[in-house]
Amino acid sequence: MSLHTLTRTMSHDTSAQQLSPTPPTQTSARPSLDIRIETGLANGPAKARMLWREGFTPREMANNSLDERQVRRQEVIFEIIHTEADYIKDLRILVDIFVQPMRFLKVATSQQCDLMFSNIEEILALHESINAAFMERQRREYPVVSDIADELLPFVSQFKVYAKYICNQDNALKLVEELKKESAHFMVFWKERQGRPECRSLPLESFMVLPFQRLLKYPLLLQTLLAATDEWSQEYANGRMVIEQIDAWIKKIQDTQAKLDSYACLDALSKSIRDIDWTPYMSGEHRLVYSGPVKTSVPRVGSGQPDLLSTEEPGVMWLFDSFLVIAKPSSPGGPRAPAQPTKPQSAKPLPGTRYTAVLGPCQV
Repeated sequence: MSLHTLTRTMSHDTSAQQLSPTPPTQTSARPSLDIRIETGLANGPAKARMLWREGFTPREMANNSLDERQVRRQEVIFEIIHTEADYIKDLRILVDIFVQPMRFLKVATSQQCDLMFSNIEEILALHESINAAFMERQRREYPVVSDIADELLPFVSQFKVYAKYICNQDNALKLVEELKKESAHFMVFWKERQGRPECRSLPLESFMVLPFQRLLKYPLLLQTLLAATDEWSQEYANGRMVIEQIDAWIKKIQDTQAKLDSYACLDALSKSIRDIDWTPYMSGEHRLVYSGPVKTSVPRVGSGQPDLLSTEEPGVMWLFDSFLVIAKPSSPGGPRAPAQPTKPQSAKPLPGTRYTAVLGPCQV
């Protein structure tokens, strides 16, 4: 019998009473469902962490009609609902404690606030709707919730709001670091907000990265849910559909981010290496595949090649899909190449630095 059928049967059967929380008049009374839900939304420093089975006494769990796999399924559904409530709480902290006061107090300019926080209010509004749907489903079907993926499915098409925020995140975090160094007013605000109880000693940056973390977590939670779901059931089909759609959004966002990073790197190279005509490269769409240190060797005597790169220090290589650039600072006091391989966006040429380079074709 499927879990959905089991849920309908329990609503008309005495077995449903075996999973009902103990009445408040008994000495073993536990918090009501509403209290447990609202605890996750309160503006307090603590986040309640409990398992679905902890809402019942050991005797109730021993007498229930669910097997261990079905109990595991309820645990995952409960975790999805509970972590969504936590996510809403943290987004509200970001907006109410950081974003709005920063704008009102003019801690940063309007343009800087837009760069740091982008469309975070849109993301919050979307997940308030998702959270409301989750809570209503749990209140309606508690203690055994038949499914949760079907509640999430209608909202997945709206996950496009994440693209703008996530693609802007590297620049947003970089701006925060710059303001902390350059603006005493901003630094005082940053420290004061971090010290508030509702922030749990977490800095602004920890809240700024939450949207991408949450987006990546949905497929992981739903995969765990599918592992406890019958493959022939509608609940399994719902979960698989949501996972595929969210994975598609993640891939689109990552592709867009890679394109933006590649163009930014090309733009920085064109400003640092002036003796190359970058027009053909800037006009096309090229993907940065790798960037990081590279060992170079002095050309053999009589080879006719200029001695641009020596073995005294490593150069830096930017490998694109159809060409590569190997360079080193042309001035003695220029920055050294990074000691370890880095992500493409972190190995951009430093502004104002002149490089000597070798540019050549390749095929990836």
